Amino acid sequence: MKLLWRILFSTLLLTQTPISLAQVEASLDRSQISLGETVQLSLLHHGSLAGDPDLTPLRHDFDIIGSNRGTSLQIINGSMSEQTQVQLTLAPRHAGTLSIPALLWGSDHSQPLALTVNAQRSAQGQATPSQPSAASPSSPFITETLDQSTGYVQSSILLTVHIYTDEPLYQASLDLQPTPDMLVQTLGKDQQNEETLQGIPYQVITRHYLLIPQRQGNIALPGPVLDAQVEDKTHPSSFFGNFPFASSMGAMQAVHLQGKTLTFKVLPWPLDAVGHPLLPTSNLSLQLQWQPSNQQVRSGEPLTLHIHMEATGISAASLPDLGSLLKLPAGIKVYPDPVKLDNRLDQDHALGSSDQNLALLASTPGHYEIPALHLSWWDTQQQKIRDTVWPAQSLDILASTSNAGSPSLSALPPRNPSPYTATLQPMRSRSLPSWLWPSTSAALALGWIVHLGFLRRQRNLARKASTATHHDISSITSNLQAQSEHQLFLQACQQNDAIAARQHLLAWGRCMWPSDPPSGLQNLARRLDDPQHQSWVLQLDRACFTGQTWKSDARAETLTLTAHRASDQRRPPILNELYP
Repeated sequence: MKLLWRILFSTLLLTQTPISLAQVEASLDRSQISLGETVQLSLLHHGSLAGDPDLTPLRHDFDIIGSNRGTSLQIINGSMSEQTQVQLTLAPRHAGTLSIPALLWGSDHSQPLALTVNAQRSAQGQATPSQPSAASPSSPFITETLDQSTGYVQSSILLTVHIYTDEPLYQASLDLQPTPDMLVQTLGKDQQNEETLQGIPYQVITRHYLLIPQRQGNIALPGPVLDAQVEDKTHPSSFFGNFPFASSMGAMQAVHLQGKTLTFKVLPWPLDAVGHPLLPTSNLSLQLQWQPSNQQVRSGEPLTLHIHMEATGISAASLPDLGSLLKLPAGIKVYPDPVKLDNRLDQDHALGSSDQNLALLASTPGHYEIPALHLSWWDTQQQKIRDTVWPAQSLDILASTSNAGSPSLSALPPRNPSPYTATLQPMRSRSLPSWLWPSTSAALALGWIVHLGFLRRQRNLARKASTATHHDISSITSNLQAQSEHQLFLQACQQNDAIAARQHLLAWGRCMWPSDPPSGLQNLARRLDDPQHQSWVLQLDRACFTGQTWKSDARAETLTLTAHRASDQRRPPILNELYP
């Protein structure tokens, strides 16, 4: 009897096994590709399933650049079946025989697959223009060139990326993602030219990036990624060739290339003999110009000093604020304009520049002496300290002259009476009263003026309501962003992360002073009233550039930024003094 029950139980178990052990079917559209090409992986699951497959094992050898999911239902003879399919577009990261491992989907696994990836060129697009591979001459490749592999914190490293292709690229995009350790900025516009390599003509697209390291030490940055589509020449529609609409008629093939990982050695800012950080650059130029050039002004009139500074291999945001370093004698007030920063390409190096106007105003005439301006910096090529000096200046402010008064009305000669007065006067007395026409005209004019005033008032009220609404919305958005940056700043201080604290403090300052954002922590410190807070901010700035150990204290908790100290709030006194 026991034997009979065992046979029945085994038979029932065997009949249920095909249902419970349903597998995930995996397939590739092709089993062999070249590096830079993509392959389609299809995963088919029989039955209803809500979740997604676990794609983590794929990311070791592949980049997943596209996915699509679909579900189909079939009813045959009253029996309903459901299938879920996921299609993935995979780009191999290196050449060789790659394994697509078994993927978990729900409680089922797919079968492993093998893919052969031929070496198109050197791994991960690390080809050199002088040695293109003939394996797949029609496929594009990219190269990267750095002007330097060793830099300083907040310096500028120039990255030049070249895209070589001998066939049209459609829907092409080049992307270089920044990291917390390295900021990335696109510099200038893309350039196109032609170049012949090993007898093959190539279209070359060149793009420049500005890389700004945020900390010292060894930093790795993933290379640029090129995503594009090229015509699939194996497809029958490739018969159209170079026909203008061939790309829309034929099948397209995705191309995914990633450049090599870029590595940098970042150094802290060097210090002078007394421990002050020095600006690291290979070349620095300083120009100061007076407007007017003859410096002849009177007391109460503005004299403008334009400051222009350029430095090679350093970002514009790292340039010092010379307006704060300029020492002026007593009796002269200075009203600085916001600093204009610019980064551009100069030959094969990045160039950062700053421009600022200082309005100098002397309240009393006399002779004034402006001391020389000394700027010490570190020559990265000669590895030594250099000094740039703007010589001392002498100003002779003249006494103001008042305008001569205009003659009074009583001094003006009397008008000659009109010869027609005596003739016309008797005619008025015979007609309507003399006061009627002037009174009527005045009443009509007054009514017209009142009407125009009413219309203008209505337009002003509508404009003010619209402006107030927009201002309220902008103010609420700015306040929320300022609160968020303040919280991130406090979190960075709690973690003693100087770089993050500096970034969020500057972002907080940009929210509080949108019309005059601080160019750096030195500029921000001058806007604070508390000397202890000023000293704390300058210590943070120094720690970021010199790489010294930094530890926050209680002053970070009490630090406040007030919007009323923006430069646009300091400007009205200038106008009052310039135009009394």
